[in-house]
Amino acid sequence: MNDEERKLEADAMNPKDALGMAKNPHCCVPLTVLAELGVAMMEGSRKYGRHNYRVSKIKASVYYDAARRHLDAWWEGEDIDPESGIHHVVKAIAGLAVCRDAEIHGKLHDDRPPRTPPEFYKHLTEITAGVIEKYPKCVEPYVYKKTEVKMIPCERCKGRGTFRGITCGMCEGYGELKDETN
Repeated sequence: MNDEERKLEADAMNPKDALGMAKNPHCCVPLTVLAELGVAMMEGSRKYGRHNYRVSKIKASVYYDAARRHLDAWWEGEDIDPESGIHHVVKAIAGLAVCRDAEIHGKLHDDRPPRTPPEFYKHLTEITAGVIEKYPKCVEPYVYKKTEVKMIPCERCKGRGTFRGITCGMCEGYGELKDETN
């Protein structure tokens, strides 16, 4: 579509569309992840009280550390948090959402370290480019090969806690890993 066609389309647009398109877009957020986030936020609400982070200040370092622990567990191959049954990435997103909301509402105790000078990262990027130039043919990495597994209900809690071949997050029961690659 050229500029003239775009202008004609914009002129023919409903005035509400033009106003709505200028507002924050919700259609860009994956609803599947938002639904998972709702479950993770409900877990926190039940444990600590809904919106507690808007009443009492929270420490940035506590939420940073929790998000890193969840991301590190996921990076090391553990998808589901065994304590809650919720995906580690979603748990990290929930903690970061709380941290950001607290910051927006003036309830974040900012205990981050002093900022690293930007020149440090510029220098590091130059060193990285030198390594890539020196070794242009990268050896293929050794990566985690995940087998396809189905979510299977836990025998002990009658299906309320599902898991992927790890301990059930609801009752800590164990199930059988179903390898679907054969």
